Amino acid sequence: MALAVRVCRSRYEKSEGLDSQQATRDVQTLAEAGILTAVGRTNGPEKRHRCVSCRS
Repeated sequence: MALAVRVCRSRYEKSEGLDSQQATRDVQTLAEAGILTAVGRTNGPEKRHRCVSCRS
């Protein structure tokens, strides 16, 4: 059984106590490294990512 991990920048920002710019950089870095991939809406404030090694 695989666990799907979804990441929303705004939730990540709040849960880690980061400012918006740092959370955006973190998510972009993880996406560029191939750890996260964009799913659903791929632009705008509700852009979401999921862990590449996880299956939904």
